[in-house]
Amino acid sequence: MKKTYILLIILAVLLINLPVKADNEIIIPFTEIKINIKPNVVEYDLSDSHIVYTTKEDNNYTLYLYDLDQDQTIIIAEQEGAKFEPSIDDQNLVYVQSEKNVMLYDIELNADLEEKITERITSSYPYETSLNPHVQDNKISYTRWFYNQDKSICQVYDLITKENKACESIIGHHQTNQDHHLDKVVWQDDRNDVNNIYLHNFTTNETRNLSDNGLNHYFPKVYNDIVIWDTKDQIYVKNLIDNSLQIISNDKAAIFSSDIDNQNIVYQSNPGGNYDIFLYNLITKDQIPVTFSLAEDKAPKIFNNHILWLRYNTGGQYALYYKNIKPYTDKLFTQLTLETIDSSSVQISWPETNTADQYYTLYRSELTGSIGEAVADHIKDDSYTDNTITANKDYYYTLRLVDVNGDQSILTQ
Repeated sequence: MKKTYILLIILAVLLINLPVKADNEIIIPFTEIKINIKPNVVEYDLSDSHIVYTTKEDNNYTLYLYDLDQDQTIIIAEQEGAKFEPSIDDQNLVYVQSEKNVMLYDIELNADLEEKITERITSSYPYETSLNPHVQDNKISYTRWFYNQDKSICQVYDLITKENKACESIIGHHQTNQDHHLDKVVWQDDRNDVNNIYLHNFTTNETRNLSDNGLNHYFPKVYNDIVIWDTKDQIYVKNLIDNSLQIISNDKAAIFSSDIDNQNIVYQSNPGGNYDIFLYNLITKDQIPVTFSLAEDKAPKIFNNHILWLRYNTGGQYALYYKNIKPYTDKLFTQLTLETIDSSSVQISWPETNTADQYYTLYRSELTGSIGEAVADHIKDDSYTDNTITANKDYYYTLRLVDVNGDQSILTQ
């Protein structure tokens, strides 16, 4: 809450459901959970209900599927000498078998089967391999390497039509680190002697270079009409609708290893000396620390309200940690604009980011540090006019978000 004098038009930053540290750094106040999994994790992915991960012992790799609701783990596959590179959505799990073929595991189909069934999606020939699969929206994107020609291409397999498409007809260079969402696929491409980020839209059949500025760009991710990628020490955010480019940076440390879901970007950075996980909301445009660990927290992934990351412990092993950021996702904090109408009225407005099943409650207090009383409830609009104020008095406003289940944010500190 910020102090406001009603005879002035001012901008007040209002923090929703986020306690504030002594240095005014906003933190997400949810307890992190260490996942009940095997040690020595080397790779992982998550959905709303499952986590898939690989462990390594000597030169042997084991692929596990962990059920978040049931707290149960099953073994999907084992192999020697090669990672599985798993990816998961709500129904499907894909992974690479022995550095050759992409395999599909239907989570729902196999739920009640004693003998698990997998389906081979790709077929590799001599000097070829399929790597880095990603599953989402009934599609699997992956990279196909041709070792004897020293080139790789990005491909997308449709699980419904069983059709396999190349991301682009032009080949002869390296297309790697692909990602897809809906009708768009992005990848890293070195055709111009630097690594650029390319996008192909299967609906319009258009291919674009998104990052042609002479720098190297890596590991693109796409969600709807937003594409993000890493540079040496920054994250680029490309809006495909208005073609705007935003750069996320930290003047104290490099930021990288980014991931996106909906309006939220997660990444790792070490402004305090050791690596922590941070979250950036595209609506509010602020960077929020997710972890404050003395250990090293790295390589975060985000799916809906869930963040998963790897923690390097002092014993020399990696373990997975998990945090549910609901109800902060898409609504970490907002800005209040206060405009005086007359001596007894002030209009309070904010960016409208609530969904159909959410509403706002507005509180007013005459004391700093106090939420006061509700002056309006079940607000669905992006503004409210308070007609019950008195001139030359100080007022403190707090906005609270409530969803259809009655879940609401805690008080602003």
